[in-house]
Formats: sequence, C-alpha cells, structure tokens
Amino acid sequence: MKKKIEFTRHQRIVHTLMLQASCSMPDGFSMGRTGIALYLYYAGRLLQEPNYTAYVKELTEIILSSLTQGVSVDFKNGLIGIGWFVEHLFRQGFEEGDRDEVLESLDHWIKQTFESSANELSCIELFVYFSERLSGRSSLNCPAELLLTFESVLDRMLENRQWIEEMEKGKTQFDLLWAYPWMIYYVRRMLAEGYVHDKLYKLKKLLETCMPNMNGAGISSGNRLLLDLVRGIGISSDSRQFLNGESHLPYEQAWLIILLYIFAREEGRDEILSLYEQLYALDKGDSYCAGFRPDGGSGFSLGLYRGIAGIGLAGLLAESLKE
Repeated sequence: MKKKIEFTRHQRIVHTLMLQASCSMPDGFSMGRTGIALYLYYAGRLLQEPNYTAYVKELTEIILSSLTQGVSVDFKNGLIGIGWFVEHLFRQGFEEGDRDEVLESLDHWIKQTFESSANELSCIELFVYFSERLSGRSSLNCPAELLLTFESVLDRMLENRQWIEEMEKGKTQFDLLWAYPWMIYYVRRMLAEGYVHDKLYKLKKLLETCMPNMNGAGISSGNRLLLDLVRGIGISSDSRQFLNGESHLPYEQAWLIILLYIFAREEGRDEILSLYEQLYALDKGDSYCAGFRPDGGSGFSLGLYRGIAGIGLAGLLAESLKE
C-alpha cells in the first residue's frame, strides 16, 4: 500500500497559487500574479524552500516581460503596484542588481501617463510609488527623471486638492490600502530619510490640517488602528478591544496581522497570534485557507487583496513570531 502524502497548509497554499499563476490571469498587485509572487517570495525565504524562490523568480520575469504601455496605471491592478512590488524586492534583498535599470521603462510609462492625465486621485498612488522609489537614497544616485516626476506630483497635489475629498471617502470601511495613513507614513519617511524639500513640508502640513476630518466621526475601527500605527501612537485601548472583541472576516484578519507585523511586531505580538488562531480556526484539513471550502466548493479569491495569497502571507508572518 502506498503511503499517503501529507501536505502542510502552506504547501497547499503554495501549490494552489503556483498552479493558478501558471494559467492565464491578471498581473496586478491586489488580485493578480504580482500579489501571488509577493507571497511566494516570503514563502521561499521563511519556509527555506529554494524551489519556491526559483519558481517565483521565473514568474516575476514573466510578469515584467508581459508589461505594455497599455496596462492600467493604478496601484491595485496596474503598473504602479507592479513597480512598487519590484522596488520592494530590491529593498528586502529578494533581488540584486540595478533597480533603476529594471524599472526604467515602467517609470517612464508612469511619468507619461501622469503628464497626460488630469485625474487627481492618481496623484496619491503616484506619490506613494515615487516615495518608495526615492526614500533613503541620495539624489546623486537617483535618475534625474525620477526626481523631476516626483516634484511634479508634489506640485499637482499642492495646486489641486480634489484628492483630499476622495481620500476622506475611504475612511468608513477598513482597508489596508486606505490612502490617507500611507500618505502620512511616506511623508514622514521621506523627511526622516533625508529628502528635505519645502513642497514636502507643505504637503505634511496639509495632511495634518486634514487630521480632524480623517480621524473624526465615521472612521472604521480598523482604519483608526492603521492611522494610529503609522503615526507612531501604537495600539490604544479601543484598538485592543477592536482586535480582541469583534468578529473579523478572514481577509480582514489577514490585513490586521500584516499591519501589526509591520508597525507593532513586539507590542502587538499577542494580538497577532490571537488573530492567527482565529484565521485558521476552521481550517481543520489545512485546505480551507488554500481556497477549498469543507463542502467542496471554491473558497477565497486568489490574490493578495482579499484572497489566498494575503491569508497565506499573514500566516507566514504570524508563524515567524511563534519560533
């Protein structure tokens, strides 16, 4: 009799995502192959599986080689999210080499779209992307076009403030990618890491002026936690009650784990592990969180935003704190 092969939860998640990423699907960050690739990079590192790393490096090459100027520019599904992902790989040591050479064409496409578009909401995502590309780097070793584009983004944000109204609308429903706290995070990061510029200080003051509206009535508990963490306030008593006392959807549990891991790994360790236990409480056969419901139907979507890759990444990060 052949011995039954047993797979761990993460093996099931990885195998599911590898299979799906090999098929035709979108390349975007939130619901496509880029988000899946991010999970697989961390799976290869944290699980010490070189085969996962080899696979995801090939997948990343496929994603980058398939990009065209006609792809949407937004963060969740388009060029900005893919570019942020590539920059993240270099910053975290997953890839080595010249990041500016790898991202040269993509940077140029994003710049062209920005210059030809009057969509003010895109300024938020552009600011996040170029801040990620520039923070912690001397202007002497940055492409001049990158610096000029970032300054153009600052100019547009200061001249036309329609993006502030759009940003306020997102405060009522918890979303890890809610723009306002990430704007604050990147402004502070840029200033702390040496990018001193009058326009950046003006943007910081503008964001601080918006604080009463953004942090007032109507903000969801998850977004309030996100805002407190990026501002360095930590986990308040109200946030602890939110983390421990409410029932969260699986993808919300995953987002909370990722958020706490990034900003409050030590302070929030107990909350991270508690959320982890809740997240996998129904996963008796280690397959539910790999996308398969106990009744045999399909489970979650595949990507990072509300899917298996995000749940898998949250699990990996939480498990790293148990060791």
